[in-house]
Amino acid sequence: MQEKLYSTSVDSSKHEQFPPFNPGFQKVFNQTTDLIMQRALLLETGHGEQNVNQISRDLKGQISAVFSLALIGVNPDADEGKRVRASVLPILEAFTKDTDIRSIQCDSYLNLLYTSLHLSRDPSLFRELTISTGFGGSDDSDINIRVPSYVIPGLKTLENLKSLQQRNIIKFDLPTFRIFFAPYSAISINSAEMAAEDVLLNMAKTHDYLSRYITFFHPEILPHVKFEVENPWDIHNEITKGVLDHFSQLLIETQDENIQQSLSILRERGVKHGNESGASHSHVYAAMHPLLFKDGIFHPPVNIFDNAEKNIFALSIGGRPERLFNTIRSYIRKVAKEQNDGHIAESIESSNDIFNKPPDYLSSPVISTLAITKIGNTPVYYKTKYDLGVQTHNEPPTVYLNTMKTYIVDNLSGAERSLELKQLQDIENDINVIIADAKGENALMGFLDSLNAEYNSELT
Repeated sequence: MQEKLYSTSVDSSKHEQFPPFNPGFQKVFNQTTDLIMQRALLLETGHGEQNVNQISRDLKGQISAVFSLALIGVNPDADEGKRVRASVLPILEAFTKDTDIRSIQCDSYLNLLYTSLHLSRDPSLFRELTISTGFGGSDDSDINIRVPSYVIPGLKTLENLKSLQQRNIIKFDLPTFRIFFAPYSAISINSAEMAAEDVLLNMAKTHDYLSRYITFFHPEILPHVKFEVENPWDIHNEITKGVLDHFSQLLIETQDENIQQSLSILRERGVKHGNESGASHSHVYAAMHPLLFKDGIFHPPVNIFDNAEKNIFALSIGGRPERLFNTIRSYIRKVAKEQNDGHIAESIESSNDIFNKPPDYLSSPVISTLAITKIGNTPVYYKTKYDLGVQTHNEPPTVYLNTMKTYIVDNLSGAERSLELKQLQDIENDINVIIADAKGENALMGFLDSLNAEYNSELT
């Protein structure tokens, strides 16, 4: 079986090698470039963010290269070319309009554009697009009210695409929004601090809360939401263990200073959540992320999930704590690609073959976009002292947050006050996102009250 390579980024140093795109696409190129510069999503490096205006000249060269690469052989006056000119901008807008995306990993920054161009060329490829958001493990007995905020960017993306469907600019099927849970990773890494039964109970409650929330507030897109739970680590087959060990070893042996710094920070987090066990296995947890998100990396099929298939296009969405993991995911993808370079053709033509042949889901890399949102700066699956629980809230969240803000201002000072107010502000931001999504706090409270009534009736 021949492996196929998809370029997951365009090297800015090589953009002059691509032939100019057909002048018939100049107008949509200008519109798309303007949109990217106006949205001004930050470039994420893992340890900092860069404004696109600082690299606008180079970025525009890369945008031109993406157009050239994605539109090889496309006649702007043929049906395919007309569809591209009419729909690529609305598709790209659907990914970025009101979706709360803050930044994109630097090496996948233009992959949404590359994805949008190919979707506009062949709308059947929308079936090969997956949007993913993942939840780690927690042993909290009461679920954080903020949990739905974390999936709202993915839900909003689906709703934007559904609105695009209704405009009849382009006919396509809605993609899948994949919400996955990784309780067994948390159990395996933090077993000293987290009881397995508590983590699994938390996951079941979180799954139920999210499912009911989406059913209540987003019933039209519910059929396109898929929940997935990772398999227990003790049933990993030998191939899966080998791939995870290999990725872990890449991190242990790395000489890349950014990755070393990321691993050092993750080790500190590991101490916080799992003491020495969490710290010593933090690199393994990091190495799991490319497999959990089904990233575009060549490896044999693994049984992390029951479904091992990878779609052609992937948009992963996470909060700011995911920045370090995204950096590591990008590093592993880069190193794995280098290790396979001797066996994979890298011509433009072979990169484009996928769109003319049935995809090989199990071994072919995915065109991945790694995005960070403005939501979840404080992880939503851990309930802080400023969070209300689904089953224990006794007042609207905005009232509670205002009470806590008054307490902080009246009783704390200096750096401690600033730190606590910052965390409170992050939590308030997430709550406001949910309130806006629910079309008001009264609607949200009505949903939560009815949910608790159901829970209580089940207990009696």
